[in-house]
Amino acid sequence: MSDLIGERINRRTALVAGGGVIAGTIGGSALHRITTDNTTNQVSVTILTLPTDNDRRSIEMARAFEKALRAVGINASIEPHSEAELLRAILLEHDFDCYVTRRHSEPDPDSLYEMFHSSYAPEAGWQNPFGFTNTKVDELLEQQRSMDGDERTETVNELLNQLAQTHPVVPICVPAERRVVRTDRFDGWGDYPLELRGGADIWITGSWDPELGLVYFGTAQAKPWMAASRGLTTADSTLYANSTLALDVDDGRIVWYRQHVPGETLDMDE
Repeated sequence: MSDLIGERINRRTALVAGGGVIAGTIGGSALHRITTDNTTNQVSVTILTLPTDNDRRSIEMARAFEKALRAVGINASIEPHSEAELLRAILLEHDFDCYVTRRHSEPDPDSLYEMFHSSYAPEAGWQNPFGFTNTKVDELLEQQRSMDGDERTETVNELLNQLAQTHPVVPICVPAERRVVRTDRFDGWGDYPLELRGGADIWITGSWDPELGLVYFGTAQAKPWMAASRGLTTADSTLYANSTLALDVDDGRIVWYRQHVPGETLDMDE
């Protein structure tokens, strides 16, 4: 199993190493590295992503990626999967050529430790799902944990430069966020730093009940999703997070809500 995962990771590394694949250009040497033998068979690449009704941005980027690969002679195809199937293929089975999907990030650079440290590479799960190993990156990730102030900033910048050179993952875009709060219903919102005011995301469109005049939304957990990172405990309810809310379609009033996991700290909405 480990040999098979290694072959898949090497194939993906070669694909990224082609440079400019998303822009639509790739060198012949990179094509040679992608193939696993010396035959003249056409190179095939499968792009995994979510269906349109789950994540419109990802499917649009996957189509652009597919078009760019086809333009240089690579037989590219898109395979939409449900979120559960996609995460299983990526995180547990490591069975993919490449994929396009969203990934939530934390404001603290230490979140890069679990994402890229080589100690997590052999494991299945969110930690280092890329199978990335780099001793210099490991060293910088460990150093920044014992630093603060300008010293840590300098080390994190060096870390980011190192990651930019080795590109274990290719960030394509960062969606713009809009956070709106009614000041006549809530106060104290501006008293907390931005990183402690996130979460309760609505991942998909709500459902409308025309007979009751209600629209239902499900919310994710508060962010950062570990309660300790928010200065809270699992006994704190984090109002309206991890909940189902019923809103009046006429005035947006919350008619009722049910919080399924108060103080949730395990990222269970995934």
